[in-house]
Order: sequence, then C-alpha cells, then structure tokens
Amino acid sequence: MKNERKDQLLVTEQDSRFIIIYGKGVDDSFISERFEEQNLDHVLFEQLQSKQYDRIIFFSPHRSIYFLDEQSRYLCRAEKVSVRNKKSENPILTEGPLGTTKLIQPTNLNDLTETKFGDVHALRLLDTSLREENNIKTAVIFVQAETVFHYFEDPRTLAGLIGEWSRLPASNPNICIFLFSIETYEGLLDLSNEIPVPELRHYISRQKSFPKNVYNLIHLGGPDPKELERLIVYLVRTNKLRVNKSDFNKLCRWMAAENIQASQWIKRGRLLDHIDLQIATDHGWFTAHKADNQSAMQKLESMIGLSGIKRRVKEITALAKQHVLDNQDLHHDILPTFHMIFTGNPGTGKTTVARLIGELFHELDLLDRGHLVEVRAADLIADHVGGTGLKTNEVVNQALDGVLFIDEAYALSENERGGYGQEAIDTLITRLEDDRNHLIVIAAGYPEKMTKFLRSNPGLRRRFPIDNVLYFPDYTPEELWTILRSILRRRKIPTTPQVETVLREIIRGLYEHRDNTFGNAGEIRNFADSLIRRRAERISQTVDQQKIPLDNQDISEEYQAYLPKEISNIEDILFEVHQLVGLEEVKKYIRRIVRKIQLERLRQERRGDDQFIIFPQHLVFCGAPGTGKTTVARLMGKIFLALNLLHKGHIIEVSRSDLVAGYVGQTALKTNEKILASLDGILFIDEAYSLNRGGPLDFGQEAIDSLVKAMEDYRDRFVVIVAGYPQEMEAFLNSNPGLKSRFAAPIVFEQFSNQELMIILTNLAHSEGYKFSDDALLCASELVKETKNFQKEHFGYARTIRTIFEEIKALMAERVINGVNVSQINIDYDMILPIDIPSFSIPIDQQIDDVNDSPITDQSLSSTITQHLQKRS
Repeated sequence: MKNERKDQLLVTEQDSRFIIIYGKGVDDSFISERFEEQNLDHVLFEQLQSKQYDRIIFFSPHRSIYFLDEQSRYLCRAEKVSVRNKKSENPILTEGPLGTTKLIQPTNLNDLTETKFGDVHALRLLDTSLREENNIKTAVIFVQAETVFHYFEDPRTLAGLIGEWSRLPASNPNICIFLFSIETYEGLLDLSNEIPVPELRHYISRQKSFPKNVYNLIHLGGPDPKELERLIVYLVRTNKLRVNKSDFNKLCRWMAAENIQASQWIKRGRLLDHIDLQIATDHGWFTAHKADNQSAMQKLESMIGLSGIKRRVKEITALAKQHVLDNQDLHHDILPTFHMIFTGNPGTGKTTVARLIGELFHELDLLDRGHLVEVRAADLIADHVGGTGLKTNEVVNQALDGVLFIDEAYALSENERGGYGQEAIDTLITRLEDDRNHLIVIAAGYPEKMTKFLRSNPGLRRRFPIDNVLYFPDYTPEELWTILRSILRRRKIPTTPQVETVLREIIRGLYEHRDNTFGNAGEIRNFADSLIRRRAERISQTVDQQKIPLDNQDISEEYQAYLPKEISNIEDILFEVHQLVGLEEVKKYIRRIVRKIQLERLRQERRGDDQFIIFPQHLVFCGAPGTGKTTVARLMGKIFLALNLLHKGHIIEVSRSDLVAGYVGQTALKTNEKILASLDGILFIDEAYSLNRGGPLDFGQEAIDSLVKAMEDYRDRFVVIVAGYPQEMEAFLNSNPGLKSRFAAPIVFEQFSNQELMIILTNLAHSEGYKFSDDALLCASELVKETKNFQKEHFGYARTIRTIFEEIKALMAERVINGVNVSQINIDYDMILPIDIPSFSIPIDQQIDDVNDSPITDQSLSSTITQHLQKRS
C-alpha cells in the first residue's frame, strides 16, 4: 500500500543533498497520529527528527531564520574564530563589513530571533551550518522557495553558495530542502527557468528523462485515506461531527481520490453535523456523482436513442461486476482491458457516455474517483522535443482514478503535428499499461480516421480491443425531435401543434441535408437557442410572457430554408428539356432515365415494398465545348429533385484547378470540400480527363481516388457528372478500376448544325427583346458558318454564338447612339440590321466548305426560325 504523504518527504534512496518538494500539499494542513492539525513545517520537523537530524533551520522571505525547537536554536551558536586563521575564511562571501570572515554567532541565545537577520547575514549562518561536519546533522528548509529566489537581496551570492553546497563532500550528511507552492511538475519546470541556480535547474529537469528514479523531487498532493480517517476523527473531537461507520472506509477512499487539500475537507466537514457517503454525495463532494438520486445506469437508460451503445455498456459493466466478484483484493489484481474507442459524428452522446462509464466504474469501486478529464490532441502535444511526453504525462496524472477522454484522437497520428503526436501516442501506450488499474482511456473521433489512428502504432490495437470499439450512430429525425421538445419543455417554452409540425419538418430537413460535420444534439441545441432568442425579442413588450407559445415567425430564415420546397412537376421539366435546341438523342436518354425511375416507383407501390432504395445515377457527358452539357447538367439537378432523389438539386461546377493542389495531402482536402458542397445536388466536373493527365505521380490521381470513395459513401446524397471530349473521357474512365462501373453509359452531345446555331442566336436575341431583320439574319448566318469553318475543332458552338451575339450588340449600340447624337429620327432600338453584323474575312485558301450542312437559303432559314419561335410561344 502506498505510503502516507508525510512519509514520502524523506526517502531512504535520496541521492542528492537537495530535496525539492512541490504540489498542493506544500500549503496544506496535515493531521498527525495525535489527531492534531499541523502545517508542513511541523511535519517536516518531526520527519527530520525521526531521521536523527540535530539542527533544523527554516528560512522564509518574511521571517528570515526561524526554528521550531530550542536545540536547533542553541546549535546555531558558535565559538569565536580568529580572523587570521585561514580556515575561518569563506571564499564565496566577500562583500559586507565582515569581509571573508565566517559569521561569529552571538553568545546570547535570545538574539537569534525571527526576522532579525538580513538576507546576506542569514545566508552566512546557513552556509556555516551546512558546511560543518562536527557530528551535528543539519537540515536547512527554504520555505516559499520561489519567492526567495525572486526577492533575495543578493541573488548572485545565493546562487553561488547553493552551487557550492551541491559539491560538498559525500561524507557531509547535511541536506537542504526547497518548498515550492507550484502544483504541477510542468509548472515547476517552467519556473525553474527563472531560478538562478544551475544545479537546482538540473535536478528539476532530470525527471523528464528519469520520471521514476528522481528521489530528490517530491510531489506532495492531497491526503490519502489513512490521513482522512484521522481528519474525520479530528472533526469528531473538535466539532462533535457524527459519523456513520458502515461506509466509513469507502467514504475515506472516495475523498482521497478527489485529491484536494485536507484544509478544504476540514472546512467542508465543519459545515455538517453528520457525515456518511450519501450525505457527502448530496453535498457535491465527489466529481463523478451529482446529487440527483440517480445511478449511472439509470442516467444511461434515460438517454435518448443509443440502444446499441446501451447494450454494449451493459456488457462491459457486467464484465466489471464479475471481476469484482472474482477478485476481492483489486489492488493486487490486473483489471481486464477497459480502454475504449468511440466513433461517430459530433453530438451523438460520446462525451456523456464516457462520463457515465466513469460513474459506473466508480460505483463498482474499480475507479476511486471516476471523474472525466476531457482533452484534444493539442492538449497533449508540445511544440518542442521532450515537451509532448511531459504534457501527456501531466494530463494522464490528472485523469488517474478516472476516465481520460481524448476527442478527435486521430489528430495525434496526423503528419501535420510534426512527429510530436507520435511522441504523445508512445507516452500514452506506456501509461495505458502501467496505470491500467487506475485509468480508463476513451479515444473518440470519426470512424474512418479512428481506424487510421489505431494503425498508427502496433501497441494501440492491443490496448483498444476490437470489442471495445463502440459506434455512435446519428440520431434519427424522431430522436432529434424528442431532444428539441425536451429542451423546450425544460426551458418552459409553450408550443402549438401547428408549430410543432413545422419544427419537425425542419428537423427532417436538417437530417436529410446532414454531412459528416452534422452536430446532432448540438445542432438541435443551437436550433432551440435560436427559437428561444427570437421569441424573447418578439414578446419583450408583452405582459404574461410565459403563456405565449412559439410562433412560425420565431423560426429564422436560415432554418426555414430546411422546410420542404415546392417541387416542379416532372413533366414541366421534361418539356423544358424538349425545348432545347437540337440534342435529340440526349433528350431521349433523359426521358428514358425519368421513365425508368417512375416505373420502379410504381412497382414498389404495387408490391408495398419500401425497403428497396432507388439511387440517382452518376453520368458521363461526351461532347465538344458549347454543346449544352452544363445546361443539361443543371436540368438533371431539377429532374432528380422533382423525383425526390436529391433534396436540393443545386449544381457545383468545378475543373481540375478546383480539385487538385500543388503539394502532398492537400488535394484530398480540396476535393472533399467540393464534394461536401455538392451534397444533395450535382457535382459537375468539366474536362474531367485533365485529372489523370499528369501521370502516376500527379496529384490528380489523388482527386480521382477521393472521388471514387465519395461516390460510394454518398451515393444517395449527390450525383457526379463528368464531361469532356469522347476519346479523352474514355481514357479518364479507365484510369481507376472502380470509376467506370460507377457511371451510367455515356451520353453523347452531338455538334449543332448551322441551322441549330442560328436558332440559338435568335433565341438569345429574343430573350433580351431584340429581333433580326431578314437581311441581318442572312448576314449572321454567313458569319456563323465562316467562323465555324475557320475555327474547326476549336469552335465553341453555343459559347461562340454568345460571343458573336455580344459583338452584334456592341456594333448595334454604336450605330444607335451615334444616330441619336445626330438627331436621326425613327430609330428602332430593338431591330438588328445588317450593318450590326461583324464582318469575317479570312484567306481564300483557308476557307473550307461545310459538307455536313445543307445550304441555307433566305427562305429556309426564315421559315425554320419562325417555326421555332412560334413553338416556344
């Protein structure tokens, strides 16, 4: 069994003249075997006396030299020594009126009173006492050492002498003790940088390398169970406190596990007239237990959803109970491995369940405290070599006898941590094994990332068995509604059936549009806060506000956006597709897709089978630029929305530069960012073949791999449409084994004929209120034909037509404005004339007849366009 804290102060293995004591116990009270309250000075004094120290000298910033016994005071007297005797000279002390002469102690004992010495004279006395080897065993104690080093009158002399003391002969039995009020080793290490004594800094820093073998560095914490037993007896004697002895030992163990000062327990105890385990729990004495009269298992059962998690926790608890029954002496038996992995999205109850596991194991006496210490990777990692192990050990020490919950633990294994994360993992693995009887570690994060985390170190998988990996699913819409309703009831916010219907619809929308950052219960708490805040503003001037229920106007625009939108009729969208110029085969293909999905729906309804899920297909658009691929992609979003296969139907248009980064690790991030933005809609990748043109070492392949994975993970959440030239798209689809199988058969977008291009041009003009004269129409037709013949494969079809139309408007604007300036009358601001059509002149030898198009005559062109406009109207 561990020694009491007072017995740790002077260990027999001490390997140094210096002893450094730090921690909350330095400023604490101690209860002696005589049931008396003492401070650390008296405890040290008794311990030193038991080790046969004859002379015990204390030094503090405000009291200077002081003693706790007359013998020590008496032994500080000395006989007068001749100044001429070289042995009487001190090589360190050279300043002051006494020069190098050793201090002559006053003959009057009463002159050695507290605060009588200045710092330098007091230091002379301490130096003389520590150097003496005349069978007077001496201990010097620096109280409030951090203040001593900060305010000492002559810090250089102090540092020099302490350094000399460290080099005194080994035969010299004297010691020097430094008391620091710093609570943690990390804090002491930081403070040591300000201590002007290299030897002390060395002793303090040694613990980083030899944490278990530094006997001169003592951490003094709170009281142990044995001392707390005496503390309660002390309260019984001094305050007539009555004690229930049936759970007295357990009460003391639980109090000790809290690791707070004895002085705090004394203050708490003096407020009571009776004490037992239940009373202490009801007064909030124990971190892992609240005064709510519910067991941890009852709290777990009352949580919304999580049926699978509850079952697994019950299994783990049953194993723990069996272990308690099979092993009476838990301190000498190795516990089964209870370290766990929690995976799932944020807000799914991982932290709450971790806290309840601590309470469950505390109730079983498997964890003395059962508290939860919640950290992230940044809380364990330092930015310099050696610092990470120190920070990690400090965190583990805080969590001992409880649960250490590491959220987003996968960040420890990420390369961006500069390798320091691996140092944290290595330190954790050691502590997982060494402290398995006093600690449960729960690492949490997204499922895929936690799998990588477990693979980052061979020792992790052994410490986190596969049976201890618990998956927390997203809450269902009904569970999310239950959470919102309970929050509103707890906040005493009345509702109406009408508003509740709207709120449920919004929650369903939130759920359907969720991604891997969805906050679950956290998102619902934010929603509730928004409702309550807007309601408060609305009723601020109203009397009897508590009775006023929520109203639809309390729902912000951000959340109203999740309400079901009015969806266009699918036949109306198909008619819009039919109105497109040309693209007859594309129109047929789209109609077939729609009819196929409609047929599957009808068959489902006839069979009464709603288990079969219809997924939208990923598509390949092959064709030259300007042949309508982007336009059709947008219409596909509207079609899938109308068929209830996508919940937004929006389109995110990207190219290679939007997906591929220039250095390792960033391409996947860029690609996933665009994928998340396109969820519930269309991700349209133009010139997709450019992703695999850089060879096997190009980062484009990383984008393709991320895309393939997302197409499987989110196959019910988005549609990928890739577009480009037919030949290049074939090579792109063959670049990844899983790519081609995830797309439907390619859709070929044929090139527009000259007549179709002219229809597109007149449609553009008509959409802006312009019209062509017959002569201008013929001029424009010639311009389109000549441009197409000259540009060949670089001709942009509809895109080029739009460019031509913009040039026509510019020339028309110049003509009209000039006409207005010269006061011409009867100007038609909407009619495009032949003069507005730009001329096109190329060398004769570069002119190529378009053999694919029939010649366009004045009569045939006018007739075709007139028919098309009548059809549209």
